[in-house]
Amino acid sequence: MQESSAALRQLIDTVSKNLRALDSLDEKTQFWDTLIIYLVASKLDSVTLRHWEVYKNTLNAKPVLQNLKTYLKDRADLLQTLEEKHKQNHVDIKSNKPAQNQTSTSRSPSCPLCKAQHYLFSCPDFKQMTVEKRIEKVSKMNVCSNCLYPGHERKTCRGGTCKYCSLKHNTLLHIEKPKSSSITCTSTQQTSVLLSTTLVDVLGSDGTFHTARCLLDNGSTSSYVTKNLCTRLNLTLESINGSVSGINGQKTNILYRTNIQIKSLHNSFTMNSSCLVLDEISNLIPNIHQLSRFWELDSLSDSQNTDPCDADACEVIFKQTTTRQSDGRFVVTIPFKMSPDCLGNSYYQAKKRFLCLENRTDDESTLLEIATGVNTELKKYQFPLRKWKTNCPAVLRKLGFDNDSKDSNNLTKELEVIACPHARQW
Repeated sequence: MQESSAALRQLIDTVSKNLRALDSLDEKTQFWDTLIIYLVASKLDSVTLRHWEVYKNTLNAKPVLQNLKTYLKDRADLLQTLEEKHKQNHVDIKSNKPAQNQTSTSRSPSCPLCKAQHYLFSCPDFKQMTVEKRIEKVSKMNVCSNCLYPGHERKTCRGGTCKYCSLKHNTLLHIEKPKSSSITCTSTQQTSVLLSTTLVDVLGSDGTFHTARCLLDNGSTSSYVTKNLCTRLNLTLESINGSVSGINGQKTNILYRTNIQIKSLHNSFTMNSSCLVLDEISNLIPNIHQLSRFWELDSLSDSQNTDPCDADACEVIFKQTTTRQSDGRFVVTIPFKMSPDCLGNSYYQAKKRFLCLENRTDDESTLLEIATGVNTELKKYQFPLRKWKTNCPAVLRKLGFDNDSKDSNNLTKELEVIACPHARQW
């Protein structure tokens, strides 16, 4: 830009006009001072720019856009004064031609819609219209659909683009595309898929057929056989080097291939197939191991070494002697194999051990503590329910709980009490 007052005034007017246009579009131009000062300063001539740098250093704070406008206005006034003095120093050369009076008229903005003194993008009536109505009015008024100024077409317009979609049309004419919302419903319920399986006879190397389970998969491109079945049938394996891609692109290396002959169990249908050998094709179908474990957990298994007569007798005694109190406790009478009348006399033996125990508790504090606790439970529950632990393995025998001790009829507690396997497991 050349150094002249007219150029500086035109620069000030252009910057102010564009800022007003941006303000009408609700742009926050009050925060753009630094950027606009840099852009305007890059358009100045070298002398004006040098004086601006000197003027900027005299400011006490960071320069704003208003400081630049003030400087440019003062600079334009100075240049205009110098230009007038320079003209007065020259001799006026009169021309023979008649003088022509020239009048300069400044054009004020006029809205083509409401005929008011403002631009179309600032018109309140234009802003209240719908986007479709605005586009219709713009086409009828023959104004540029990009900058909304008359006198040129959109393809030759040098204005900016839409701030929403960056296309070449005014932001007020932007049509918002409807957003397609897709709702994805996912079910977390686990469902079971029934896979087709069948039993077939497979020919072994010895010429005999062996029954095997076959999984039918309509989407598979190859046939497969487990390495375990190949070992059982002693099939000939051919070494290969390949891979099979499965779900999620996972690859499985294939090292062997074999040829098998299968036969139907119901008719004379037979076929030969080339199968790839895998360590495992899928889980056992049906899941027989899972079903077996389920029934083992759901019910009590009978012991193979249990006498059926004792088991039936224990079940009858359990139903007859087991009761439940109101507080939820179970009361179970200890069953015996024989009648209580067959029991011998063990009173004197127990008394002898008790007296011997009293003498020993005087010397052993640990034994006294355990004996006191056991006697308390004997009085409360009529049976020692707690399992006492001690470092001395002979303590329980000292306390009198010796299942190997025999009464006068040479019977022990182990032989007299019925041992029911169901009761022990439960």
